[in-house]
Amino acid sequence: FKNIGPREFSSSEKEDKNQVEILLRQSQQMRIWVASQILDQALAPKRAELMTNFIEFADTLFSMRNLESAAAVLEGLSNPA
Repeated sequence: FKNIGPREFSSSEKEDKNQVEILLRQSQQMRIWVASQILDQALAPKRAELMTNFIEFADTLFSMRNLESAAAVLEGLSNPA
């Protein structure tokens, strides 16, 4: 806790809410983008290749501890649309 600076405690509740809303919006946009990229492919082999790439991308994000983005990519892959 010694490394927590005074600035980290100075944000208002409104700023925190806005940052959460921004994060949620970005996650939703990523999910939609992943799903649309896959659905835009007319051929099944291309869709399979793209899904493999997205799975590898999600794994890279996870290893970088970018859990929110990794979850968004995986949720985009599981989109039933």
